[in-house]
Amino acid sequence: MKKQDELWQEFASNGLAKNNGRPKEEYEKNGRICGAAHVWVWRRRADEAGVEVLVQLRDANKKTWPNYWDISTAGHVDFGETVLEAAVREAEEEIDLKLDLERMDYVFCIRDVDMWYEELQYVFLYEMIDESEFKINDGEVTELKWVPLAELKEWVENPDGHQEKFVPHESYYFAQLFEWLERVNERREG
Repeated sequence: MKKQDELWQEFASNGLAKNNGRPKEEYEKNGRICGAAHVWVWRRRADEAGVEVLVQLRDANKKTWPNYWDISTAGHVDFGETVLEAAVREAEEEIDLKLDLERMDYVFCIRDVDMWYEELQYVFLYEMIDESEFKINDGEVTELKWVPLAELKEWVENPDGHQEKFVPHESYYFAQLFEWLERVNERREG
């Protein structure tokens, strides 16, 4: 199926997947709810820097947020897919990362209405424990880089203080993300 022909899974307002899919254009500003899988890849540094988070630079040709830094890997749920299957597919498509489900942590879901879509955003954390090399595959991502957690927090909390821009999310999204990154790191250390 070509990208322009893909169908996204439709969700009901109670969060359950409906038994149908629609072209992405049918979700734009019309009250239909789609789903998205967000995977934040992180690693623990051996030195005192602590946690680092992998971020991606969105391609200049993207319709939404071109040339902005964003989530490690993310994408919409295709029709018939589970959210976890979408997370796995997007990681492989975007950065050639094969996710080990044993290292996946589901952390929260937020219902968000942005300027294009109303979507359920399912957020996962994924710990990198090796030095795997990433390969940018799909033309949606231009660059990847590791950012210390403290720097990422400052970046999203003070967007005007940075030359590079980060895709905005609601403050409660980042508050939960940062709380979970700190919690997962403490749990894995213990």
